[in-house]
Amino acid sequence: MKVLALCIVLFGTCQGFLFPKIKTVDQLDVAKYTGRWYEMYNSLFQRITFEKNSYCTNAIYTPRKGSNIIGVLNSGVTGGPKGKVSDINGTVYQTDPSNAPGELLVSFPSAPQSKNANYLVIKLGPPTHGEKGQYEYTVITSPGKNFSWILARDVDVFRQKYEAETLQFLKDNGFVWPWNKPMKTYQEKDCFYESYPEEITPRQVIV
Repeated sequence: MKVLALCIVLFGTCQGFLFPKIKTVDQLDVAKYTGRWYEMYNSLFQRITFEKNSYCTNAIYTPRKGSNIIGVLNSGVTGGPKGKVSDINGTVYQTDPSNAPGELLVSFPSAPQSKNANYLVIKLGPPTHGEKGQYEYTVITSPGKNFSWILARDVDVFRQKYEAETLQFLKDNGFVWPWNKPMKTYQEKDCFYESYPEEITPRQVIV
């Protein structure tokens, strides 16, 4: 997971200067985006770098009090669903909430800092999850569309209701190449997910 800090920031940032602007979602309510996400699909880039041999990958997004910054904790286990837990802690925020709400900048303490959006939300599920009405799923890419992610709130609900439509969306939008086509993440009943405090800060997680 430590390699994530360097890979995603540098890879996404550099592409921003080389490829056309990607269409992102027109609306994104940060409050509906926070909480725990389960990674349903990733792509080749992640699998040969920071998510190599990773299972049960998930993320927790928590709002920072008095700020528009969201704390991010990515975690998974290596070697199998009962393997060693690996975490990395960082932040994400909208770079232009009014004009481009789907363009976000993710950063990690151990990586070079950037001013360019490197986390692009290109599709969102309906805001119907739980009592707070959070988004059911999110589809993410980077400048250049060289990798893809699908995250969901509930593994079973996603597979029953949203898996087909999100995969078709990615196919229709050019995510068909060996490096960016979606690949299913292991999320089964034997997965173990760490519990963390509601307010996650860098000091609370040792990577």
